[in-house]
Amino acid sequence: MAAVYLAEDDTGTRYALKRPFHVHGGDAESVKRFYREARSARGVQHPNLCTVHDVGQDGEQYFLAMAWIEGQTLAHVLASGTKLTSTHALQLVRILADALHAAHSSGIVHRDLKPSNILLRADGEPVIIDFGLARRFDNTETLLTLTGAIGGTPGYMAPEQITGTADDIGPPCDIYALGVVLYELLTGVTPFSGNVATILGSIVSEPAPPLTLYSPNIEPVLDALCLRALAKSPGDRYASAQEFSEIIDAYLSQGPEAVAGHLMKVQAATPSNGDSAAAAPPPRGTLARVLDSLFRRD
Repeated sequence: MAAVYLAEDDTGTRYALKRPFHVHGGDAESVKRFYREARSARGVQHPNLCTVHDVGQDGEQYFLAMAWIEGQTLAHVLASGTKLTSTHALQLVRILADALHAAHSSGIVHRDLKPSNILLRADGEPVIIDFGLARRFDNTETLLTLTGAIGGTPGYMAPEQITGTADDIGPPCDIYALGVVLYELLTGVTPFSGNVATILGSIVSEPAPPLTLYSPNIEPVLDALCLRALAKSPGDRYASAQEFSEIIDAYLSQGPEAVAGHLMKVQAATPSNGDSAAAAPPPRGTLARVLDSLFRRD
């Protein structure tokens, strides 16, 4: 996708300089998309979102100058076999939910939240990076993704990212992805696995397996807390990233009993993941069309 360099300005300040491979002057759409990413990222200021300081062009080279963050990705931590306690996992996700709420409040949805786009600073604080698929959802900018194409990483994509249109992409997509991140932190696996076709089909049509399938000692309330973020219907998920954060905060500070009633009440008032999928099946042929666009060869 891009080359990222460690750079210094004349004052010795360090930056991460990102040079995307797909952006060049001969492709007007790629340039528009690049500047859209820059505008999206520069419009949000939050300590747990990577700051974009500058965007520009040098000859035929386009670049983003971003904050240089010492640390490693959450994906690297997971791959190393490091086990997080449920408390640590929840603390990380609560911070990430607060950061997403700041982006959503500014009209920005990330669309590709995953462990490799989460950096852990030396002090352990998580920072969301790479708004390369970010878009505005407040009607102030037209989505530039080609019709029929999908954006995101399969295992972390919400059902509506697979079967829907540009108008279906909003904050609930990021809430779903954050739910997948929490699921992975607590169990060591993502809800669905296999080849791309299998993953996409499962996301659209199957409820996420209970976390206790992989971690039998997980409390039922924690299981419900995570699975609500993974509901098939966006309306069955948390109403906002802020609500997700508040539920986690209540769980951590007051205990499972503080949120059990709320989660069970919501669960009883809404269809199950499976029922939601059955009640609102994807448009006929949509998944086949998406898969065709994924694997089409020029």
